[in-house]
Amino acid sequence: MAKKIEIIGLDELELTNNDLFVRKSVTDMGVNARVEVPETHSAILIKDGKLLENLSAGTYPLFDKKEGKFKNEKIGSFRVEVIFVSTSAKLRVLWGTRNLMDIRDPMTGLGLQMGASGEFEVRVHNPRKFYLELIGADKKFTIEKLKERLQGKIVSVIEPAIARTMREKNLTYCDIAEHKETLAKSILPSLQEMFEGEYGLEIPSFIVSTIVVPDECKDKIEEAIRSGNFKTITPVIEKEEKNASVCPKCGKLFTEDEKFCSNCGAKLK
Repeated sequence: MAKKIEIIGLDELELTNNDLFVRKSVTDMGVNARVEVPETHSAILIKDGKLLENLSAGTYPLFDKKEGKFKNEKIGSFRVEVIFVSTSAKLRVLWGTRNLMDIRDPMTGLGLQMGASGEFEVRVHNPRKFYLELIGADKKFTIEKLKERLQGKIVSVIEPAIARTMREKNLTYCDIAEHKETLAKSILPSLQEMFEGEYGLEIPSFIVSTIVVPDECKDKIEEAIRSGNFKTITPVIEKEEKNASVCPKCGKLFTEDEKFCSNCGAKLK
């Protein structure tokens, strides 16, 4: 006669850092059966397809001899599923815009196409919501599957955030390489709100690593700057920039202590 299962844990499972969760189904349990949840995980207990409770790190008996965890049911006559969700691993996800974005260059008002890519880390913050919204009936859920499901949503947040930041900071394409950290900081709050609210995930870090602008777009804007043949768009000046002025030649912001424009070289005073 096969020995009944007494411990439901992760010891015998082969997991990698890309496994956000793993599901264990158990039917043949002993009277002392218990769930052991390591510090690195949370566990979701499911009986007959119904989510019962979310378990933090610790050891939990499945059957209480006095009150009965599953009252009036014969031990071992039903199926229990335990989903172990990693709450400690920060998994790296690469992102990139699928197509070039159409953006209005804030300096010249000309149309500009731009692509962007980078990476971010994701971690499960709310295991219950993560289970309900993303796991479903999957046996395992890897970072590649997560990326596949969320790629469209990621880009839908990133594209408008980049356009908004360029407009508010009056950044033309030649300024972007120096302000990738600014772009990342402008994108992260919206992305974090969406991931937490919809999927129970948090983003510990977000990076913009590459900005791509086609040569024809660069040439068009640079020619317009050289010739002065463009209509400058009045920049949105934030409170901390209230003492800044605008270069009369190219429209870039400058502060009182600058004598020459850092963008076009024009004399400012």
